[in-house]
Amino acid sequence: MEMNRLRTGVAGLTGVVCCVLLAVLGPDMPDQAAKTLLKFLLLGLAPVLALLWQGGSLRLGCPRQGRRKRRLLAALAYLIFTGLALTAARFVDLTPINQALAQDGALSIGLFLTAGLLIALPGAFLEEFFFRGFCFQLLAADGVPPVTAALFSAGLFSLYHGVMMKGWFPPWQTFVAFWVLFVVGLLFCLACRRMGLCAAWLCHMAANLALLTAGLIWFYL
Repeated sequence: MEMNRLRTGVAGLTGVVCCVLLAVLGPDMPDQAAKTLLKFLLLGLAPVLALLWQGGSLRLGCPRQGRRKRRLLAALAYLIFTGLALTAARFVDLTPINQALAQDGALSIGLFLTAGLLIALPGAFLEEFFFRGFCFQLLAADGVPPVTAALFSAGLFSLYHGVMMKGWFPPWQTFVAFWVLFVVGLLFCLACRRMGLCAAWLCHMAANLALLTAGLIWFYL
């Protein structure tokens, strides 16, 4: 019991510290390579070191059982998020994002797709490993009530993404986005709880691909 408490404390403290550092440093770092390295170190390496120190483990595999359900869930997530993104564009001014994309000159569709796929595939896995694996699955396995662990994970998830959007939208839209991301984080926790971390990753990847699809429509069509 004492070891579980210690591991829970380490997981919670690491989660808070990593997200605070990302929130403080991430938006103000102009170098994209430095941002990527920071994200890898804080969301990937820090949890691994904590797990090695405490001897914990995460269930990262995608068992054959339930594979079809996970794929259907991911397909449904893609359709829902694509529809929501295209609908939201009617009420949100996308000019700041367009200006950010063109900050260093016109961004070709090829570069847009490359960057989008890097975010959608390995980026989604890295975030799920941290937010749903480390900050939710590990805490729940160590005796933290699943609802509490899910609220903690979703809060960090929405904070991380919300701060990254700093300056893009008016305050009220950022506030709405924060709570939307919080609900999305809870849904990803539910997918992880019911169908494993792989299901949460597939849903997250589908959501990112949906935003990539919407981005192509918004900025290039």
